[in-house]
Amino acid sequence: MNKNKLAAFAKQNMSWCILLVVVIIFTLTTTNFLTYTNIMNILMQNAYVVIAASGVCLILMSGQVDISIGYQMALAGVICAQLMVKFHWPMVLACLACILVTIICQVINCILALKLGITRMFVSIGTMTVYQGLSYILSNSVVINGFSEEFK
Repeated sequence: MNKNKLAAFAKQNMSWCILLVVVIIFTLTTTNFLTYTNIMNILMQNAYVVIAASGVCLILMSGQVDISIGYQMALAGVICAQLMVKFHWPMVLACLACILVTIICQVINCILALKLGITRMFVSIGTMTVYQGLSYILSNSVVINGFSEEFK
């Protein structure tokens, strides 16, 4: 019976079990893995993934799938960068505009899905390409430089 409970627990928590195994392997094979500095570096370098995953989690809980979120983030990032560098907006206002852009993108996806009567996944495949194109057009397909020290 204990073997069945352990197997059921592992099956239900497979991602956590895999994460635990990876942490144990890296801890045993390197000396600096479980240090405060390394953990903070990992968290800071992946903050955008956590933010995006939070939004995706809400969409998945509703039973839908949205694969356009990556290009929504790209479009919002380009607009935010342009507002700060080209138009000299304060960082806080540019970031609020960035959040507004992503909300508008999601509203567009929802309206298209409802009006056209098709699954959000198919809508997000189409809008993904639109958002990608808009981000390339707005950035002229070049890296945006010249951010303030406050933003860095």
